[in-house]
Amino acid sequence: MVRSFVGIVLAQISLFALFRLCMCYQTSESTSTASLSPQFYDNSCPKAQAIVQSIVAKAHSDEAMTLAWLPQCLGSISMTVSSMFDLT
Repeated sequence: MVRSFVGIVLAQISLFALFRLCMCYQTSESTSTASLSPQFYDNSCPKAQAIVQSIVAKAHSDEAMTLAWLPQCLGSISMTVSSMFDLT
């Protein structure tokens, strides 16, 4: 159980890191017109959707409950788990 939970957390950390990285590449124009949409990262990080899909698919194949965790706050889960387990 701990192994599958760690897999879930690693997938979430990867997603969080990906979105933080993509945010660094936003232009001032995309920042001023930013909104929630499926096309939000099309210009700043065109491969974002494919990357996220592959990470989620891998995590889901390892543990089916992964998708139940995705809506949670990534930061708080990462902090909680990293304080409980040695992830290195």
